[in-house]
Order: sequence, then structure tokens, then C-alpha cells
Amino acid sequence: MSCRIVAAIEQSSTQASDAPSSAHTATPRAASARNPAYRGFARDDSASLTVRFADGATGTIFVSAVAGLGDLGQEHRVVLYGENGTLEAYADASTQTVRGLRNGESEFRTLPVPESILLGIDQKASLWKEQFARLFTEQSVGTRLFIDGIVDDRPVSPGFYDGMRVQAVLEAAFEADRSGCWATVR
Repeated sequence: MSCRIVAAIEQSSTQASDAPSSAHTATPRAASARNPAYRGFARDDSASLTVRFADGATGTIFVSAVAGLGDLGQEHRVVLYGENGTLEAYADASTQTVRGLRNGESEFRTLPVPESILLGIDQKASLWKEQFARLFTEQSVGTRLFIDGIVDDRPVSPGFYDGMRVQAVLEAAFEADRSGCWATVR
């Protein structure tokens, strides 16, 4: 997902020009009912990345596996703020929604996701418990997308160039972390 997000940032109307970041949170991860093996492991676990585009706009990514989410298990949230409103895609252990809010409105509206995107995924059923394996074995996403591209002899996206650009953003993020300053994406 993070590769896809950074690739989306790179493919936006303006190119990422600078990237400060931080990756210094070593937190002992507590064991959970879902994965008791996490007990006692400490590592740099959370990271944030802020990207400043050439036109002055910014984007922020934050990831962590130790954030306390209780019975949600996992949470994935992508929020896009623009001059005409806000769009949010959200998924946790039991819910997945896409919501939108236009400028001047006071309440988010749940937006329908076209079947051409869902491809049989039931938004009302638990994605993680009931459908996760199907998502990556029956639909052409993730590694399945890569394999389908080889089998069908067709290009896939993100491709090699996108991965190279992601690496450039990540290298700038590591440089910014080392120097404590903005780093240029090359």
C-alpha cells in the first residue's frame, strides 16, 4: 500500500520536490490475542513522511504497527484534502468505507464504490476475517496483479519506473532523517 501511495504522490499533478521524515520510534510491541509472537520485540516501528510539492502543496504519510487500536486490529486510512473538499478511504477489521465532503457541506457522505473496483468484495462484511485471502487470490491486485501481467503479457501499474521513483522519495526521506533538514527528491 505504501508503495502505491508514494507512487500516487509521484504521479500527481506536481512532482514531489522535498521530503523530510522521521523513523525513530523504538517501541516494545505488546503481544495480542491475534499475534502473541510480538511480545517483547522493540524496533523502529513508526515513521512519518511529509512531501512538499513544487507548487507548495504538501502530503503526509504516517505508518505504525504499535498504535493502540484495540479490537480494530488494523486500520488503513487515506485522506485527500483539496480545494473542493475532502475524500476519505477507510478500512479496519470490520468496516471499509469511502466518504466525501464538499466545501460548504457539514457532513460527510458515504460514496458508493463501483462494482468494477470491488470485484465481488462485500463492503458490509469483514474484509480481514472473511475476504482478505480472496482479495489477493481472486482479484488482480498486489502480487496477483504482477503475476497476471506476466501471464497475460501486459504492463502493470505501478511499474518499474514507479518503483524507481518511490525509491528516490524513500532515499530523500532517509537523507532528511539523517540531516534533520528537507531533502530534495532526485
